[in-house]
Amino acid sequence: MSLMTAKQYGNYELVERIARGGMAEVFKARMKGAAGFEKLVALKMLHSHLAEDADMVASLKDEARLVSNMLHPNICQVLYFEQIGETYCITMEYIHGKDVSTMMRALRKSNQKLPLEFALFIIRQTLTGLDYAHRMVDSSNNPLNIIHRDISPQNILVSYSGAVKIIDFGIAKAAEGLHHTQDGVIKGKFRYMAPEQAMGLAIDHRVDIFAAGVVLYELLLGETHSKGATDAELIVKAQSGAFEPIERQVPNLPRDLAEVVKKALMKDPSERFPSARLFRTALDGIVKREGLEVAPEAMASYLNNMFPDVYSRGSRVDEIEQLAGDILELSPLPETGQMQAMPRGPGFAAGSGPMPAAFPQLSARPAPLPAHLAPPPTMDFSSPPPPPPAAAGPVPPAPAPLPEAHPVGLTKATSEKARERRKRERDQKKEEQVRVDKENETMRVNAKAAAKALPRVKRPSVVWPFVDRLGKAFVNTLVNIFLGVLVIAIGAGILYFTRSEEAQEKKESKRTPIADPAKDCKRGPVELTLVSDPSDAEVWLDGEKMDLPSPWHNVKTDMCYNVPLAIRMVKGDLSYEQKVDYPVEGGRITLSVKLEKGGNMSVEPDSTGTGAGTGTGSGGTYRPSGSGITGSGMRPAQDPPPQDAPPADGPVDLAGGVGVLKITCSAPCTILIAGKNKGSEKVFRLRARKDPYAIQADFGSGVLSEIKKVYIFPNQDNFAHFSHP
Repeated sequence: MSLMTAKQYGNYELVERIARGGMAEVFKARMKGAAGFEKLVALKMLHSHLAEDADMVASLKDEARLVSNMLHPNICQVLYFEQIGETYCITMEYIHGKDVSTMMRALRKSNQKLPLEFALFIIRQTLTGLDYAHRMVDSSNNPLNIIHRDISPQNILVSYSGAVKIIDFGIAKAAEGLHHTQDGVIKGKFRYMAPEQAMGLAIDHRVDIFAAGVVLYELLLGETHSKGATDAELIVKAQSGAFEPIERQVPNLPRDLAEVVKKALMKDPSERFPSARLFRTALDGIVKREGLEVAPEAMASYLNNMFPDVYSRGSRVDEIEQLAGDILELSPLPETGQMQAMPRGPGFAAGSGPMPAAFPQLSARPAPLPAHLAPPPTMDFSSPPPPPPAAAGPVPPAPAPLPEAHPVGLTKATSEKARERRKRERDQKKEEQVRVDKENETMRVNAKAAAKALPRVKRPSVVWPFVDRLGKAFVNTLVNIFLGVLVIAIGAGILYFTRSEEAQEKKESKRTPIADPAKDCKRGPVELTLVSDPSDAEVWLDGEKMDLPSPWHNVKTDMCYNVPLAIRMVKGDLSYEQKVDYPVEGGRITLSVKLEKGGNMSVEPDSTGTGAGTGTGSGGTYRPSGSGITGSGMRPAQDPPPQDAPPADGPVDLAGGVGVLKITCSAPCTILIAGKNKGSEKVFRLRARKDPYAIQADFGSGVLSEIKKVYIFPNQDNFAHFSHP
């Protein structure tokens, strides 16, 4: 608050500036009217450079419109909204007091905390005002759904009369058709934001309950939480909603108070108090149980002790109240427990007898409050004073008549005594102040002398540090450039040598003949199903005669991965011979053939590993086996169901459908179908036809596989496999 020369502003005389913000400034002003009418008000004026900002004007107008209909002792009342000159202003109730933030700072400087009873008093009054605002309705009885959104110690005032008021509804949100905040814009103080408000989510009145819980947390703690944190750290903390339990930081709290604070600060709004009223009710129960109730007069007295109010000094009521302490002495009456007023001064002495009828009797009080907070006793004029008790001995003499009374009802001697005492107190304070001033002056002179006695330190050069920093920056830049060039050179060298090696390998692969794959044979397990017509034919694998004649069903053996397996079946002068590649998947080879004189046939290998394929000539068909592996060694497993052999002159009519051709290669390859390069794709949808498709694999560097004739069966998967020659 800064003093200023009185300045006329419309019908207002600006007395002093109370506060200044980014949007407006608040003045203590004197509103003048007709016939010498004057009234102290608070004038909130929009900054002149914002007067043309439609959003700012709308925000100020909304605040005035919203709060003007709120008539509640815990909410600062708005009286008027008007335009004066080029700017706009709100006329508000002037609250003579301090905000809670100022009180907390003053207490921290003296290493004190606000007493618990006063902290609970402030929060309970704040919650009462919030509950009123949250339940406001418009003229049609529709709820306004008002949300303050900025509850903080700076926006809670305590007046010198002990009243608690909520101020600054400048960013309040309501359901009524007012100016709304843009989506995604966060308004309020990060330190007191609820998690959903800090994350920009939908909010309701429970964000105010959370903020009131944070204020209570700080009042109990005696300082602001997350002290020294940056705005970024505060908003992260607000979004997390994590607070250290208050009972770990403040011991000996009343029972259930820590749970009430915890419930108010829950991250999930549904777990908080559903209304400010229920929050206050929970605190009221603790206050009543612990005897922490205080009157507004006690709050006012505490505030006046912290910040002495120069405007309330010299009140005649205060003077009479002080004098009353010299006249009345309260003591309990025998047996009744009531209090009687014992006058002191001329004409009265302690124990001189019962109180005369001229003095009223004090009524008994139930359950007194704590001694340091209890209000003064009240007088009871409704019943006559009790008769004096019967004396066992002689009746004491009647008390002497009272001295001549002072116009205010007090004796002159007592009044003079009080004045003398106050005079002595003032003199003592002046002497104490003089002594403190002398000590401060002595300390200042001594400090100045000590500073002069110290050797003068030569001021460092200003130019050299600058040159030094510039040189270091230049060297660092050169080092960074060198390292960058070095990294680029290393990367280029690695890329060059890698490509050179690849080119060399390609050249060598063109010059070097293909090695014999049989020398590097790697073997894997397969299951053979061999059926011959006629049966009981001798079976030869890779030129070695097997002990078991045909048919074979799921007989386990092994073969090379990269060398076709030579299968030969012989019975008399009938024979059949075929070379098959290792199945890629499934590990099964099924062969059903018809033996002929000098018979031989070409069977295309299966790409799925199940041994599926097609045959030509009269030999038979090479197709997948669906039976499981149950055999071991060279013994056949359970016979599969019988299968009809295909016609000797090839497949039946295949036209009229679409089949899927799946191709695999033993090395990277591209596929040619009917001489057309299809790229590296390995799955094709082809129309079934009577004639087979000519399929060939290109392994690069001019290496081509043999051309295979593959029939496409409609509505099923067809397979082909190519090995590197």
